[in-house]
Amino acid sequence: MAIHISSLPEEVLIQIFQSLTVHQRLIVSLVCKKWLHAMECHELLRDIEIKFLKEIEKPVALFSHMTRRFQCFSFSEITINKSIVEFLKQYSKQLIKLTFKNCEICPKYESEFQDEILHCDNLKCLSIVNSKVISLFPYLPNVTDVTLYLYPGVTDFIIFKLNKTLSNLESLSLNGFVLSNEVAYKSHKICEERIETDPSNQALSFEGLKKCIEKHSRTLKEINFVQLMLSSEFVLNIAEIKGLKLKRMTFPSYSFPFLIEKFCVTQSSLTYLDFSNSSKVTDEAILAVCKCLPNLETLILKNNHEIGDCISQILQLQHLTQLHITYCRKISQQRFCNAVSNLKTFKLKYLKLVCTEITDDSLFKLLMCNPNIEHLSITLSNISNKTLNMVSKTLIHLKTLKLCECRKISDSGLTGRYQCFPGPVCSAPLSNLKNLRMLTLIQIPLITNMGCANAIQFPKLECLILSRFEGFPFKNKFEEILRRQNPCLHSICISNYDIRHTSSLVEAIDSWPSASLSIIRSGHLGPRVVHPGARIGAQGPKLA
Repeated sequence: MAIHISSLPEEVLIQIFQSLTVHQRLIVSLVCKKWLHAMECHELLRDIEIKFLKEIEKPVALFSHMTRRFQCFSFSEITINKSIVEFLKQYSKQLIKLTFKNCEICPKYESEFQDEILHCDNLKCLSIVNSKVISLFPYLPNVTDVTLYLYPGVTDFIIFKLNKTLSNLESLSLNGFVLSNEVAYKSHKICEERIETDPSNQALSFEGLKKCIEKHSRTLKEINFVQLMLSSEFVLNIAEIKGLKLKRMTFPSYSFPFLIEKFCVTQSSLTYLDFSNSSKVTDEAILAVCKCLPNLETLILKNNHEIGDCISQILQLQHLTQLHITYCRKISQQRFCNAVSNLKTFKLKYLKLVCTEITDDSLFKLLMCNPNIEHLSITLSNISNKTLNMVSKTLIHLKTLKLCECRKISDSGLTGRYQCFPGPVCSAPLSNLKNLRMLTLIQIPLITNMGCANAIQFPKLECLILSRFEGFPFKNKFEEILRRQNPCLHSICISNYDIRHTSSLVEAIDSWPSASLSIIRSGHLGPRVVHPGARIGAQGPKLA
């Protein structure tokens, strides 16, 4: 006997809804009150961010009557007026994440808003970039993640104003120049004895920064120093703060080898290291890191021309789950080969290699030994059809796959019609990756429309990006075929132009799988794009 889906108990509905894509969840939540209630009670809309950009009056009026309890909002290039404040007050209890970029408070209402108190009791993440909106948030008891990137920089006054109500701070990102000597203190009229009672609104002092970190030393797990100008001596002083046990650290560009080694020795609890902006990091520094942090889980290295031999020690880390190596040209093919031959890293879930000298055989073995990889990104590599076939057969947990400028890959790599495996082992088509949510193929000249059509057939694929400006052009009806073969596909970009440097597209790729519903006046990601979750229109968003 057939059973209508609406008669199913809520726990069964939840299991069904959890398997849906973001786009499908948005639609399902509109069907009836029972389904909406199920969505909200189990926070199945929590990972969706509503973005307001420039034009604001109509979208705010639209969302002032919303029934779905969205929890993440972003405001960009907006003048905060009465309607915005009323909107924030109306939904303050459900807000989890707030982001402001290049916003300002309307001068007409600035003094009036000082009396407005936004009780965002459930707010966890607050990000403020070049926006004068701190006065709106005098009460932030449960915020754990704070990002303040202000022009010309964060000041003691701003730090202490926020610090009064922060009690569970876990992640802190700041920018600006930190004053750290008596001469600078005098020139900015900073008195150490009165830093808390009379903080400077002109500059950020080391004493002010240190007191902030000391207050939150028991809860603070992550510090991002990339945008903070602070001498090595004082970075080490922070590492020695009593009770501070960091898990994540993003090092600044001026990080010298001795600084990195001493910092990691002092903060032995670190499991995540980001050297994206530290181009001078040496082999010795990374070797020291591997020695004193055997439980390291994430390592990010970018644009480094110093490191080479340390790759052998990196691939000895037994707890490593995320590895990102970009433009580290001294890591030669032979060094990679030696490292992989003595491999002890078998728990990778995220691997990104950009312009590395790794051979196809070494890459084959590295991937083969890490079958639980969920996110794989390979750019400017010698990866072959043989290795891609192995990926399709072995990495069955893969959720995102990005291949860019891999010139050896052809249709055979996509379709699995490449007989390369010895013995009874068979190759597999790309469509064998049943859990794939996002696929990006950029500038792979040997693949054809027919090869893509045969291979790109996934039950859960949500986002597809195909770009080629040389080789076989994509045909006009190609998109229709792909949509029919991929039932969950709702974000698609197919282009015969170079989209590698399209900033909004790069941002979309890097931020995946987080979702956003953009409410914007105009703009698009690139040629032939359907935005995730929304269609753009003058009257606001309409669900696709």
